Amino acid sequence: MLYVGPLPASIGNLGNLATLKLTGNLLTGPIPSSIGSLSSLKILNLGGNKFSGSLPQSLGRLGSLEELRIGGQEETYSSENLVGSNKELGGTIPPGIGLPARSLRVLRIRGTSVSGNIPESIGLNNKLKELYLDGNALTGRIPKSLRLLKKLLSLNLGSNQLSGSIPPELAKSKRKLSTLNLSNNQLSGTLPNQLV
Repeated sequence: MLYVGPLPASIGNLGNLATLKLTGNLLTGPIPSSIGSLSSLKILNLGGNKFSGSLPQSLGRLGSLEELRIGGQEETYSSENLVGSNKELGGTIPPGIGLPARSLRVLRIRGTSVSGNIPESIGLNNKLKELYLDGNALTGRIPKSLRLLKKLLSLNLGSNQLSGSIPPELAKSKRKLSTLNLSNNQLSGTLPNQLV
């Protein structure tokens, strides 16, 4: 069944909801800020829809969140192969995302018009294994705090407008990191020796 139209604000009344997967539908309009009231939510997958407006900052209140997927969906690391990109969705990444419980394992915001800096606080999510923020309009530097993500396996920041140099601190995750994509940005300088 294909769901069409807006996601109702009343979704925030489902206080015991642990998993919400609405992938690959034709949902439109804003993602309701009431979604931040779902205190038991562990998995939120809204990928492959046509949301508009801004990413709700209330997502930063989801303290039990383990997986967040918004925007395009694809299992590869290439932002060129995204299915269902959602360029009508903008705003910024909520600075408190995944905190205070620090249970976030997967963060994928892909193929949107989300802009601004990558919050330093993302580095405090010490269980994070996948960080896919590719195909957006993110600016600023790659946060040095990403060095704290010792369990990180995949990092994809490709196809944004990130600038500055690649922080050598990123090499602290090198032992486990199996995917690193920083292509199609405005990065400068040399590749840190620790990454080669």
